[in-house]
Amino acid sequence: MRVKLALLLSRLRARSPFTRAGAAVAGLVGVVLVGAGLALQACSAAPAAEPAEAGARGLVPDATVPEAGPSRDATAPDAPVDPCRDPGPPLCAGLGQATWSEPTPVLGPSGALFAAISPDELHLAYYSVGDAGADAGSAPREAWVSDRPSTAAEFPAGTALGAGYDPEGLALSADGLELVGLVNGLPRRQVRPSAGAAFSAPSADPFRFDAEGERFRAPVLGPAGTLWLGRVNPSDGTDALSLLSLRDGFYQRSPAVAGADLIAREGRTVVPTGISADLRTLFYYDASARVQRAAQRAAPGCTFESFIDLGARPGAQPNAACTALTYADPATGVATRIARR
Repeated sequence: MRVKLALLLSRLRARSPFTRAGAAVAGLVGVVLVGAGLALQACSAAPAAEPAEAGARGLVPDATVPEAGPSRDATAPDAPVDPCRDPGPPLCAGLGQATWSEPTPVLGPSGALFAAISPDELHLAYYSVGDAGADAGSAPREAWVSDRPSTAAEFPAGTALGAGYDPEGLALSADGLELVGLVNGLPRRQVRPSAGAAFSAPSADPFRFDAEGERFRAPVLGPAGTLWLGRVNPSDGTDALSLLSLRDGFYQRSPAVAGADLIAREGRTVVPTGISADLRTLFYYDASARVQRAAQRAAPGCTFESFIDLGARPGAQPNAACTALTYADPATGVATRIARR
């Protein structure tokens, strides 16, 4: 093709009667012819292969073929980590070796029997001793909540809840705006908009679970919407405690509270009294032995594996930092505080 084009150009130059003009015209013609030749050459090339059908072997429509080799594992997730495997010390570490201050009464209303205290120690729930007495058995007791502005202040006379509750403890939320008590072994809740305000009437509505004929004692409100309960007359070898969790606005059953010392045995009563802010230390009272204890675990959801005796301090509840405990004096029932030295 190129040889033919060259001969044609030479003949045009030879025949032209013009000099520069003829050369220019010939050059222009040559460019046109060369372009035409290249176009012809391109058209004469072999046709491209037709695309394979969507179902052809080896074709993956609308998908990216994964790369082979080690790069495929570059983004693979790490092996699962066991959350119950030595995550470090709990918030209440060292309880067994702790030395404590001398017990001091929590200044508050005269004759008040300790029921619960908030982790910031600004809200106190108590029973009135006037009509029931410290040894009134299972008779319902009138309950109150008192608020103070700081831990240096004394608790004033509280706000009456307007309801009688079972004597084995009330539960207060961390902000003091929610209270859970038991009526004939079943939970009731009262709430208020702010500290010092009146509480709503007791309600069973938030408790959407089947008690299956069970009755409970000693409620404890913990972090993350947890509610811990002691079981009344559990069968030997079963869990002595129950756990409810707040989901979608309702308290519902959660997995069992597992631990070797938290199993029901004949003639033994175990009730929860408090829970640490990290949910790793559960405080409970063994009424049969009259000993306060604490159970510790690696993380929420794990089995409680270590157990610590805390002496004759019934109803012990930790403050937010776990540097102090408030409990009911064994003789008088009055709220009493000890702090770590």
